[in-house]
Amino acid sequence: MGKVIAKGVLMNQTISRAPGKARAAAALLFTALFLLSAAPAEAQKGPAGAAQIYEASCAICHGPTGKGDGPAAAKMPVKVGDLADCTAMAKVVDTRLFRVIKEGAAAATKGSPLMVAWGQKYSDAEIRSLVSYIRGFCRGKR
Repeated sequence: MGKVIAKGVLMNQTISRAPGKARAAAALLFTALFLLSAAPAEAQKGPAGAAQIYEASCAICHGPTGKGDGPAAAKMPVKVGDLADCTAMAKVVDTRLFRVIKEGAAAATKGSPLMVAWGQKYSDAEIRSLVSYIRGFCRGKR
């Protein structure tokens, strides 16, 4: 008999009946598990993922509704950007907002070094989703 490595799984067990079918079934199972494991990561790049990113990385300064009133905002030496100020945000194109998030305000626009770069932590796709999420503050979606 083989060595048990998990409940119901044997190591070093010889499959004597239809080894080709067993390999095909194993390959199918592996593919299915791989696709299922990849699905949640892809789903997080959509709006739900952007909300999670915003809550984890942005709300501390910008606040839960983007008004620049997060818990850390009062301690900042400069006014935190109000992402819900629709007049001001209408003047900021998506590519600029993307660069500020990715590279930080100082690098992207000569703005405050307190707005740090998030490009090392988040992918371009996640940042694009975050830009869309932030735009929702002015569309009445948040």
